[in-house]
Amino acid sequence: MLNEKLFVKVNPQYTSQTYNRCGYIDKNNRKTQSKFKCLKCHYEDNPDINASKNIEKRGLESLGLRTNLQDYKSGSLSNLDSF
Repeated sequence: MLNEKLFVKVNPQYTSQTYNRCGYIDKNNRKTQSKFKCLKCHYEDNPDINASKNIEKRGLESLGLRTNLQDYKSGSLSNLDSF
């Protein structure tokens, strides 16, 4: 914890090429800097938001969690307070 914030270092590799919901990885999912479209499920999203969701997911998984940050913010993950 630093200034009441939890920091976790994660590997950013492929986070901008992976769709955060279905997990499909392909460099062609992001043909331009400003457009992300999953070639598997055809979902379109802002590429920076999609990559940030992948980074968040990896950080939570590195802590042994398979959930989202909303659970932590709501207080339902009180076991994180020990970090």
